Amino acid sequence: MASSPNGASPVALAASWGFILPAGTGPQILIGVDGSPESVHAMTTAMRTLGSQGSVLVLAEVVNYEAAESGDGAEMVTATQRLEAAAKRMEVPAAVHTRVLVGAPGSALREFAERQGFDMLVVGRRGRGLSRHVLGSVSSELVTHSSVPVLVVEPQREE
Repeated sequence: MASSPNGASPVALAASWGFILPAGTGPQILIGVDGSPESVHAMTTAMRTLGSQGSVLVLAEVVNYEAAESGDGAEMVTATQRLEAAAKRMEVPAAVHTRVLVGAPGSALREFAERQGFDMLVVGRRGRGLSRHVLGSVSSELVTHSSVPVLVVEPQREE
């Protein structure tokens, strides 16, 4: 399990903010968002295909430990505002919630999904990183290590 410089796990930090996965009659889906075009496409794809009546969709963005522990909390506020704006733009019958997690993106998303009992985790194939690999480091880590099924969404094709 990853831990912060002060020893707290990313999930412990998220749990300390009081998140309880809401009940729904449909699938409970965690969608990793980082603001990149790929993650926005993954989010809209997941919303469109999995956001049925009764579903619970949670948009999550991960910020690093240093940003979370900084005195002004600007990155935490920015991430929260970005997620809330994205949730408001979604026109799906599902309940849409947001969560800012702290830590390394792959492990924070994986641990949060596993501990909260999500049915599926959705991410873009690549995110803000500069990697040219087939899978980005976060999606690769999730596919390799997550006990929760992972849907990796291809980037939107340019026409």
